[in-house]
Amino acid sequence: MIVKTQLSKAITLAIAGGALSMAAMSNASASTTYYNTFNAYGSNIVTDEARGVSSLADPLDTAPDSTDGWRKGAGSPPNSETWTTTSGWTSANTPFGTVAKVVNWAAEITSAGANLTISSQDSYTRYGVWADIDTAKGAWSDGTTGWGHNTDVGLFKSSITQDVTINVTSLQLPGSPETWTNFGVSIYKGMAANNWNHHGTWNNPGAGKPFNANNPLGGGSTAGQPNLQYLIHDATVDAINGITFTAQAGQVYSILLGGNSGGTNYDPHAGYSVSLTTVPVPGAVWLFGSALAGFVSVSRRKSKAV
Repeated sequence: MIVKTQLSKAITLAIAGGALSMAAMSNASASTTYYNTFNAYGSNIVTDEARGVSSLADPLDTAPDSTDGWRKGAGSPPNSETWTTTSGWTSANTPFGTVAKVVNWAAEITSAGANLTISSQDSYTRYGVWADIDTAKGAWSDGTTGWGHNTDVGLFKSSITQDVTINVTSLQLPGSPETWTNFGVSIYKGMAANNWNHHGTWNNPGAGKPFNANNPLGGGSTAGQPNLQYLIHDATVDAINGITFTAQAGQVYSILLGGNSGGTNYDPHAGYSVSLTTVPVPGAVWLFGSALAGFVSVSRRKSKAV
C-alpha cells in the first residue's frame, strides 16, 4: 500500500509538472524575426527576377539587383560595411552579434512550441519594410555546384531545446513562367566569426567541397574548431517536405538555402517564405518515466526483503 501511495504521488506530480509546463508555454513571450534590408523594396515585390526593378538602396536602378545585398558584377559587396535597417538591425546591433555581412535573415524562438515565418511579407508586417527575400534556381546547387552569390543565409536560435522543422515555399511573380519549388537546405551549428566569401562555391564534391563540409563559405575557427559545424542537409525541401533538427537551448545555428533545380547561380529568381515550426522536448514525460522506474525498483527491493 505504501508503494502504491508513493507511486500515485509520483504520477500526480508528473502530471502537475506537465500542466505547469503547458501553462508556461501558453504564457511565454513572443518570438521574433530579423531582416537585412539592404535591398529592401518600396512595394510588395516577390522577386527581382524581372530585372529593372528599383530598390530603396538603388532608387534610380543604376545596377541590377539580382542578388540579395550583392550586385552582379560588383567588385565589392555594397553592404560590406554597414547594415541599416528599420528593424533595429545595424552593423552595431546585429542578431546574435553576427559579423557575417551576407546574412539575409534571422529567427529567434523564445517559447516552447512556437512557430515563425520568414518572408518579405513578415518583414513588412513587423517593420514596414519589404525585405528582399528571394534566391536563384541553382543557388544551393545547379546540378553539381552550390553558389555563394545567391545562397541565402539565415540564423536561428531557440531559448528552449526543441525539434525544429523547416519548410520552404516558393513565391512566384504573377505570370512568371518559373514554377520551381525544390529547395536545398544545409544546417550548421554555430555562425561565422568573420565575413563570408560570398563569391565562392560550395556543395561541389568534384572540387573537394562535399555537401557535409564544415565552414562552407568560410567563417573561421575558434579554439581549433570550425565555427560552422555541419549537422544535416536535405536537397528536396518544399512546402510539404521539411528538414528537422534538434536545436539546443541558446545555441545559434546557420541555415543555408537556395534553389536545387538545376538552374543557374543568378537566374531565374523566385521569392520564398520559410516556415519554422517547433516541438519542445517532452521533459514532463521523462520525469514521469524516471519516477515510475524509481518506484518499480523500490517495490522490487521491498518484495525481496519480505
